[in-house]
Amino acid sequence: MSSYSRNREEDRNRRHDGSQYSSYGNDNVAPLETVRAENAELRRDLIRSQRTSLQLLDTQKESTERIRELQDSDYSLQEEVANMRAQLAFATGTIINEIQDKVDAATFAGSTVRALKQQITEQTETIEKLKIQKRKAVTELTQIQLQMKKKKMSSSKSTKSEKKKKSEKHSASSDVNTAVAPSLITAPDQAPSLVPSAQELVGKQLAEDVMRDCVIRDAHLTSGVEVQFQEALLKANVGRNLRSYIDRGKTGCYYCFHEVCEKGPDAWVEQRLANGGCKLGSDKCNFLVKAVSVGSHRKLQIYNPAVVTSV
Repeated sequence: MSSYSRNREEDRNRRHDGSQYSSYGNDNVAPLETVRAENAELRRDLIRSQRTSLQLLDTQKESTERIRELQDSDYSLQEEVANMRAQLAFATGTIINEIQDKVDAATFAGSTVRALKQQITEQTETIEKLKIQKRKAVTELTQIQLQMKKKKMSSSKSTKSEKKKKSEKHSASSDVNTAVAPSLITAPDQAPSLVPSAQELVGKQLAEDVMRDCVIRDAHLTSGVEVQFQEALLKANVGRNLRSYIDRGKTGCYYCFHEVCEKGPDAWVEQRLANGGCKLGSDKCNFLVKAVSVGSHRKLQIYNPAVVTSV
């Protein structure tokens, strides 16, 4: 039972008790007591109402403060969300730019690779054409040599028969025949002069191919070094050794140029750049060479100490 109900019950009991004694006293006592009791009850109700009102006011104040706190928190959350959106937008833009840069780089790299592949294909086709031309030139050279040999043999036979016939004639006619015979002999001797020119043409073409396709061109390939290379390539054995070293020599190690010319891929005296060049003692050892792999091809890297010293 609540305090309010209990107080009401006590007031009723008191009024009931007063009514028992009212018959023995004055008749006005009972109504006065009743009024007093009701006033007291009203006073208590008023006090309780005031307390309740104060409690409600406190509760309202707390609710207002809580609402204000929630609003402040909501504002801060909105600011955080706005900042996070801005950061997310910036990060997204950065990632998109990075991806685009990578795509552009990949596209450029792809086009570069395609261009290099096309260049390699063209160079391979050119090399094949040059090989075909070389075989044709060698075949033509062989045919020319055979023709000159046959011509020389036939001319020697004809000169012998003519000499035998002319020996029986008059001395004047023999003088004429002796003048004609050297012309028949010298003609075959002069014809073979065409043969070295064909060989020289083939060797020159091979030297140009090697210099263009197999030698890395940089500051170390000076004009003097290039002249020595061309002179070496024009020599049959030396040029063969140089080409063999490019195709089968050990990669990544420097060797003296003259040792490579003499031994080809069998060159074994490795030269250190710290030593300042070749130490084998030759006056012509003024630069070093190294076989390197460039993609699927092998090339020749040159080290010229004179260039390093001048720099």
